[in-house]
Amino acid sequence: QTGNISINDGVAAFVSSITSVSADGMYGIGSNIDVRVTFSEAVTLDASASLDVTLDTGDVVSITGPAGPNTVFSATYTIGAGDNSLDLNSTAVNLSAGTIVDAGSNNAAIGLPATTIATGSAIVVDTAAPVISSITSSTGDGVYDIGTNINVAVTFNEAVTLNAAAVLEVTLDTGDVVNIVGPAGPGTTFSGTYTVGAADSSPDLDSTAVNLSSGSIIDPAGNTAVIALPAVTIADGSAIVINTTVPIITGAVLDSRNRYVDVTFNKSVYSTAGGVGALDMGDFNLIFSKNSGYAAGVSITNVTRDDNSALSGGENVIRIHLNVTGIPVGDETIEIKPVTNLIFSLGGIPAADTDTTGLLNLNQEIVPIEEGEVIIRNNMINPGRGEYTIITFKLKKSAKVKVTVYDLAGNPVKVLYNRKAPAGVTNVRWYGKNKKGRKVIQGVYYVVTMIGKKRHVKKVLIVR
Repeated sequence: QTGNISINDGVAAFVSSITSVSADGMYGIGSNIDVRVTFSEAVTLDASASLDVTLDTGDVVSITGPAGPNTVFSATYTIGAGDNSLDLNSTAVNLSAGTIVDAGSNNAAIGLPATTIATGSAIVVDTAAPVISSITSSTGDGVYDIGTNINVAVTFNEAVTLNAAAVLEVTLDTGDVVNIVGPAGPGTTFSGTYTVGAADSSPDLDSTAVNLSSGSIIDPAGNTAVIALPAVTIADGSAIVINTTVPIITGAVLDSRNRYVDVTFNKSVYSTAGGVGALDMGDFNLIFSKNSGYAAGVSITNVTRDDNSALSGGENVIRIHLNVTGIPVGDETIEIKPVTNLIFSLGGIPAADTDTTGLLNLNQEIVPIEEGEVIIRNNMINPGRGEYTIITFKLKKSAKVKVTVYDLAGNPVKVLYNRKAPAGVTNVRWYGKNKKGRKVIQGVYYVVTMIGKKRHVKKVLIVR
């Protein structure tokens, strides 16, 4: 006798595993991923059977009958928009219609097995488009001139690849555009270089726009990057100043004892157009005007930093050390100017020889004097040149003082001072004129200072 023999062993088949034969990796929208259900023994799905596998993306993959008898049944999961999983997994299995039976007509037990997709696979579902998270610069803070290079870095929120045709353009607030070109990646950060050009200017360099002018940028799942200006731009993390203007003197401070002048430029300065080299004494012109003062001249003796250390190039404050001949009284002036084509910016722009500190009045030099003492400064003067002599006396307390000029014959020429003088130092000037305001003739004159009953006599020579 021949025929089919069905043996009912009384043991129902069950789902032993849910797996995938798709390769490990990252998958994006439209990608197909295998999902397969394995039973403990061969089963058959009838024509109305629908075996539903729920994934952690929220999607449901249905395996429909008729199918079998077999132990393994497969279906395809097609990734849709919004699907995401760091490690794709099956979270439930359900028979929503029909029957699944084994050879003995036992209904299969449908339940989530211990072995699921994530157990044996590492499948990442990524449908989120990569975005630019920041545009920054690794270049140090500071002031930059013509020809200097500044890093511009674009960072994405995940690894991406620029294809061979890709040109990612970053627009700066100087108006310049920095191009980052492919092929490049995969990586999260891509850099370009901005070279400062003539007339570029920015008080705080920033990125103002970003654009993909050609090619494509995608992540490993094939998602196309969204190109837009991020919240974090260059100015947020850097303080980069672009200054390509001519170096100019913006300030000059004369030491109270006339020992030096601290000259401030608007930018770092150098001795060569190549942006290297320290300044020296020969890079400055000093113009001295005596006017009606006593100092005979001023010269430059050295140039240093404002802490008196040696210059190395690139400073913007230069200390110009001075030597003053004679005793200044405050009427003398100096003016300092750059020498033609000897002082340069980092970008090689020369300082103009017409630039100036402006006129700086020398500070009056205080001559030490004891209480009750009378001294005279500049005892040889030429009234025709506006020169004058200074009679200085110091009182411990207020007292009656009279200062009179006499000629050799003992005739009074002019009373210079006749009042109660305060305590402390008093200065009296004589411009070589008599009481009628006329210049006296050349010769020797005596200045008599009466402090109370005490008489002090000083001699002055008038020359022509």
